[in-house]
Amino acid sequence: MHEITALNKFQPYIDKAIKECQGLSFAEKTQGLWTEPEIVEYFSRMPSEEPIECLALTLKEILSDLNNKKILCIGGGTGKLGRRIAALYPGVYVTEIDSSKEMVQQANALAFKEALGDRFVSIEANANLLPFNDNEYNYAIAYGVFRYIDSSDYKKTLSEISRVTNRNFTIAESILRELIYTLKDSFALNEYSIKETTVSMFRVSLFYMLFKEYKRNNDFKILIDGEIENGINAIEALTSVAGMASGILYELRVCNRPIYF
Repeated sequence: MHEITALNKFQPYIDKAIKECQGLSFAEKTQGLWTEPEIVEYFSRMPSEEPIECLALTLKEILSDLNNKKILCIGGGTGKLGRRIAALYPGVYVTEIDSSKEMVQQANALAFKEALGDRFVSIEANANLLPFNDNEYNYAIAYGVFRYIDSSDYKKTLSEISRVTNRNFTIAESILRELIYTLKDSFALNEYSIKETTVSMFRVSLFYMLFKEYKRNNDFKILIDGEIENGINAIEALTSVAGMASGILYELRVCNRPIYF
């Protein structure tokens, strides 16, 4: 990706976008965001990031034997986590769900391109009504999902994840410590742990607001378009301007032993 330093000329737009992010309602954060073709492209172009690597690699800490295990990834977007798990562990079968048809289509297309189609599939579904049998999966990971779920649906969604995995799952969020502890307290947990890891991550919400500004503000569009060269498009330019952030990845791990069928 073409590297762009967010010089002073970008800072007023970044400041404005951050302020708008903080003022978004729950509905504004969740309605229509994941169907935007530019957002789908953004997720498709993003390289792997540290939270994804952490969650994929630490599966080995949780499941001692990964051969022939069925993993469910919830809210997977374009399949970054699920495809990474399938690539890392040849004996693992990954099903991913996302509520966005556009994200699901892109995830399956990327898996086919990466020759993972025999062990990875993404389907359109909602986390609070999972279309799977009881105990169908050995383990589930929901990363960055609950920030987009209304608090009135927390218990229902947690119950569904618990049902299909025999209470073996990880709920992971970047930065939102309070949310993780709220989820812990809202569900009767027998055996659990909370892991905290400092990671670098893409500033997804900031990108989204900068993208909206790019579409509506001609001055900002001229600045971004001036950075585009050698095949780099506006999505990549805006990604670079949004940049990376350092934060903590919180993992709420729930384990109901044994983990085998």
